This record gives sequence, C-alpha cells and structure tokens, in this order.
Amino acid sequence: MKTNTDLLASPAFVASVLLLLINDFVLKPQIGNALTGKLSDFAGLFAFPFFFAAFFAGYRVPIYVGTAAAFILWKSPLSGPWIDAWNSVSTFQVARVVDLSDLLALVVLPLSYWFAVNHRRVAARSLATLAIATVSLFAFAATSRPITVSFDHRFVFEGSDLALKMRLKDEGIEIHERKGVFSRDAWRLKIPAEYCYDSVYATVSIRGKGARTEMRLREMSHNCRPMPNEDAELLGIFMTKVVEPLGLRRL
Repeated sequence: MKTNTDLLASPAFVASVLLLLINDFVLKPQIGNALTGKLSDFAGLFAFPFFFAAFFAGYRVPIYVGTAAAFILWKSPLSGPWIDAWNSVSTFQVARVVDLSDLLALVVLPLSYWFAVNHRRVAARSLATLAIATVSLFAFAATSRPITVSFDHRFVFEGSDLALKMRLKDEGIEIHERKGVFSRDAWRLKIPAEYCYDSVYATVSIRGKGARTEMRLREMSHNCRPMPNEDAELLGIFMTKVVEPLGLRRL
C-alpha cells in the first residue's frame, strides 16, 4: 500500500490542525459564534482528507470525494437518528450543528487536494510524524464533541424508578442507559426543546429508594454552538420540561 506520511509534516497541514485546536479550545469557549463554527468546518475539511491521503496515497480521489459526501450527510438532518443511536450506547458523545450554510466549507477541498498532490517534501523523524498524527486524531474527535455543562442537582419523585421512566416517556422524553458514565444507574435523556435545534440532552442518575426515586442531574449538553448563559438556559429547560411536569421535588 502506497503511503506518503511525510505529508503530515507539511506546513499547510500542521497549520490547519493548529487552527482547528485553537478554534475549538480557545475561540469557541470565548467568543462562540457563527464565525468560529465556520472556522472548524474549513480547517477540518482541509485537514481530514489530507491526513488519510498521507496513509492511502493511491486513493486520494476516493478519499476526497468520500469526505465531501460524508460531510454533506453529517450536516443534514438525516444523520440525526444515527448520531442519537451512537450517543445512546457510547461514552464518547458526538454532535454537529445542522446548518446548510456550513456546506460552503466544501470549497476548501480542492485546495487541500492541491496541497496533498503538490506538497514539497519535508524531512521529519518518525517520532515527530507519530506525534503529529496523534494530535490530528485528537483534533478531529474534539471538533465534533457536544457542548457540555456540568451540574449537581438532586430531585425526588414520589414513586418507583420504573414509574419515573414511564412518566418521562409520557412527556415525550427519550431515555437511554449510559453505561460507564458516572455510575451504573446513569441515563441519557433527550429533551424536546427549542434552544437552537430541536432538543437538548441530560445525563442523570436514577435510584429507587423504597416508594421514592432520586434523580440526580449530572450534566446537560446540546449540539449547537456555544451560547451566553448556557448553564442557566439549560437548567431552565430541565426544570420546565422535566422537573415541573413530573412533580419532582428539589433536595
């Protein structure tokens, strides 16, 4: 199999990965807006196929075409059920913003392809290449993570844990077990809400204690761009969509 891993030391590739990391870990938390969202798309679309072209140099065209197709699907509502299914069984949560204007970032693919084909060879030690590859994979994973806010609030439901779960479903709230997160009784709630998409998510612990059940709110997340006062906004949704309809009492 033809490889060309010296591509990973290309200044254009390294710059795109650094931009992706700076945007996701510095710019988004500080000034999260439409611009920072677009930066992730442009930097990610430049770097992602470039990375795989380094390991599968004989398949550049299929890699770039496949990346374009996957990005279009990823940014469409059609990917929603697949993302929800993955998040319901995996501890590694993923998210994306449904915004068709993000498809403008596809224009960067021809530029990335040109750099992949016409790069100047850069001498790099194998250890440095491995480090760049590791950081790149981390950057690709980090850019698709949901926005998550931690909480620690306890509520009591007058009834069994089974009754509580049935009431949640009656309110139109999807509930899935989350194994290996916080504790063995962790559950993920998909709560309908007009926040910036059609729902937000909550991770809760549910423990039956005799005739009562304790629900502990651990964290909430959404698939949108960072917003001001997220903690208050998300908690408000949880209170109005879960606590009040179910008659939960706060401890």
